[in-house]
Amino acid sequence: MTTEMDPANFRDDPLSYLENRELSGITFVRDYVQLHFDSAFINAFVWPTITTGDKAFKKQTPGYRDVLCDQIGQHVVAAVAMPDTSISVHFQASVLEISLRDKDRIGPESATFQDGSGKLWSVW
Repeated sequence: MTTEMDPANFRDDPLSYLENRELSGITFVRDYVQLHFDSAFINAFVWPTITTGDKAFKKQTPGYRDVLCDQIGQHVVAAVAMPDTSISVHFQASVLEISLRDKDRIGPESATFQDGSGKLWSVW
C-alpha cells in the first residue's frame, strides 16, 4: 500500500530522471548550493535538509556540510517534487529535502533542475 507522500506516487515527475544516477559533486555558492548528478544538476536556493536515520541536519547544524558531502557517491533511489511542499532526493540510507514552502523561500525560486542537455528544465 502506498500513501500520498510515497515517492512511488510521483513517478512522472521530471526529477525521476535522476533515479539510479550518482550524486557526483556539490558546489557551494555564496547563497545557494548546486547538486551535481553527472551532467544533470539541481540548484537549491533553499538549503536542503539531510535526514540520516533519525537525525535531520539543517544548514545551521554543526557538521551539516560534512553530512551533505558524505552523500557524494551515493546513487539516487527516487527523486520527486511534491508541489508546494518539497523536493526530495532519496538515497539508500538518507533523504535530501529542499523545501518549496513560501515561508522558506528567500527569492522567487526554491530550486531549479536541468538534465544537462538543456532540453529539460524545471523551476520551483
